[in-house]
Amino acid sequence: MDEFFEITEINYDIIFEVDLKQRFEYISPEIKSILGYNAYEMISKKFNKFVLITDLPIADDAFQVALSGKSTKFQEIQAISKDGINVPLEIKLIPISDNQKVIGVHGVARVFAYAKEKSRL
Repeated sequence: MDEFFEITEINYDIIFEVDLKQRFEYISPEIKSILGYNAYEMISKKFNKFVLITDLPIADDAFQVALSGKSTKFQEIQAISKDGINVPLEIKLIPISDNQKVIGVHGVARVFAYAKEKSRL
């Protein structure tokens, strides 16, 4: 497990884990440079608190897919930064299972414009 955390510390994407109630249990330090929050400010807070209200259905649908045991494709949403600016992100959710029972969700989020540029290279 320590290797997982080491990888998240050097990754430019946001790596996170949420529980079954959509509360952050882990979020990588990259969140600070992208949304302006320190990771500890988001722990135990619900995922939807940081999503633009018009994009909540997209985020909630993706979460339901992950809860059903399937990984999602990248979905475009607008996140809300600490200073209130909308930040375009792509998110992908992957179920965390224990004995074939979903117990949480891993996620990857990246700035949409950066991801688009990276895919052109």
